[in-house]
Amino acid sequence: MSVINFSASEISLTIQNFNQIPADVGVDVDVRAILVDQNGFTQTNIDGDVTFLSDQINSIASANSNLISSTFNVLPDEAITPQYLAKNEISANLLGQFYLGGNEFFNFDLQASLNLKTFTNNLTVNSLSSSGNISLILQNSVNQEIIDFFHLFGIVNTNSTEKMNEDFFMFRTSPNFTITEYQEDIFFNELSHQEYINVTTNGLFQTYFEEPTLINLIAVTQSCNYSSDAVDVCVKIIEPSSNFALILLLFCLGGRTIFLRIVK
Repeated sequence: MSVINFSASEISLTIQNFNQIPADVGVDVDVRAILVDQNGFTQTNIDGDVTFLSDQINSIASANSNLISSTFNVLPDEAITPQYLAKNEISANLLGQFYLGGNEFFNFDLQASLNLKTFTNNLTVNSLSSSGNISLILQNSVNQEIIDFFHLFGIVNTNSTEKMNEDFFMFRTSPNFTITEYQEDIFFNELSHQEYINVTTNGLFQTYFEEPTLINLIAVTQSCNYSSDAVDVCVKIIEPSSNFALILLLFCLGGRTIFLRIVK
């Protein structure tokens, strides 16, 4: 019987219907991939579509980041000792700079989705990890103060070790974001051969500036997949002494923690 291992992540962020036209826009993409295979078949795939468009004539601006990555490994026989490593990471940065003249609203709509999955039919000798991050902040360009934020993060770790199989999901926003739709399908189980996070959310942002202000809108999307016979994870979660301490920390940071899950 062959052994199959699979980890995948699909991260999507779309920002549109800006009521202001950006003075400047920019995108940056970084891709890293490692592939080592001593036996069997191992494959890694990365695909991304990142744009920030500004049409001054028609007063239209939109930003989009869609990242898809996966690792796939097949061993011909369960008796074969696996020796392989597949890891890919892709990140994209979107930057828009907006000038508000004072006594003006700034608003836009956004859609975000986070889809992570790991699977193996032999949990004993294989380690899989999939993570995704969507972070959006609005920053005062002059004093670097963070005005508002939107943060969606998840990681699933599928392996047989107690210390490295923690799963984590968090969704936080500042009060000026209104969530209009939220759907989730999440399965965490440290004894399972399959785990996943599927989250989709829509929302709108609006705030008012009394004084002239130059705003940086910075959006970061990150995707990672890991599959190997050596136990490791895409992102290490720094653990406080207890889950209560983590919740207290999030409260002190401000904003709204809409959903938080920690599974060991």
